[in-house]
Amino acid sequence: MTVSELEETNLMFVGPPAAGKTTALLLFYHTLIDYAEELGVKAIHIIPGSPFDLHTEATRLVRYGIPPAPTSPGQKDIRIRFEVEFKGLVFTKKVNIVVADMAGSITNTFMPILPDLGRMTPTQVQETLKNYGLSEEDVQYVINRVFNSKGFVLVANVMDIGPEKDPDARLAQFLTNYVNFKRNRGEKEKINVALLVTHMDKYLFPTTRENFIKDKFPYTYAAIARSGYVRNYEVFFSAIYNEYTTESGERRFQVIPKGGVNRIQYTVDEYKKLALWMRESF
Repeated sequence: MTVSELEETNLMFVGPPAAGKTTALLLFYHTLIDYAEELGVKAIHIIPGSPFDLHTEATRLVRYGIPPAPTSPGQKDIRIRFEVEFKGLVFTKKVNIVVADMAGSITNTFMPILPDLGRMTPTQVQETLKNYGLSEEDVQYVINRVFNSKGFVLVANVMDIGPEKDPDARLAQFLTNYVNFKRNRGEKEKINVALLVTHMDKYLFPTTRENFIKDKFPYTYAAIARSGYVRNYEVFFSAIYNEYTTESGERRFQVIPKGGVNRIQYTVDEYKKLALWMRESF
């Protein structure tokens, strides 16, 4: 395959602590595997260096109902990365997926100074990030994977909505800073944004996607609508059903046999829609 036959882009999952990013990523990854033909998935490549075995953890969750352990503070800066290749009539699309935790020192370092970095030369950007304490490896990761992202999946826990943790304000600030970064660099290319709201099994009020983002994430919605840099946005809901606690106090999800395979019950269609949005938007 020649370079001209492969379209490659970066997509970043980002959100505050305990947003459910790891669980969402595992559900998304397993959905890509289970429905590869339907979704047009050609191949999935896991990039070495993740803090855990992505395939094994996804299998434990979806097939055995065992949720992942909470990410420890020391692992919040260790990148989880994998690549998805989508079939196309002419081009093969490859989407590089990276995950960032707003509690990690890397994200905490570059996020507040993004607009200022947009006014600097590449050399000044590298020197500034190093002066803030990032290693050479971290600097290259930020430049190659974060600054060149063509879109974001903003992840938020529906149970955190409110003034205390306020994921809306944090996601809106991140998006605003990134847009100002692009604007200060003189970039014209627009980005695509998805809002993935987790733990929706605990949200008991009827809602539509449009009303939900306007009502519960007004700052994020305003940042999207007024930026002039967002090509399109979508809202997706994530939920896992039938949670229970074992006699030893461990969290588990009920596994149900279906079509000869065992699977937990989760919002499969939402993750399929997320995959199709990714395939069509990038």
